[in-house]
Amino acid sequence: MPRWNEWFTPRRSNNGNECVETLITDGTVYVRNSKSPTVATVEFTHEEWRAFIASVQEGDDYTLPS
Repeated sequence: MPRWNEWFTPRRSNNGNECVETLITDGTVYVRNSKSPTVATVEFTHEEWRAFIASVQEGDDYTLPS
C-alpha cells in the first residue's frame, strides 16, 4: 500500500524501464516520469485520478495532456 505524501512507483510499473512515480496527498494526486522527475508533474484531483484508473482498467487508451 502506498504511503501518503511520499513518491512511490506503482507496483505495475515496467521494472524501471518506463516508470512513473505517484504522490498522493489529501487533495491531489501527482504523477511524474521517474527518469526525469524535475521536467514535469501532472496533477489530478482524487476524482479525476479514480476516473483515469477506471478508464485504464477498462482498456481505454489514455494520453496525458502535454
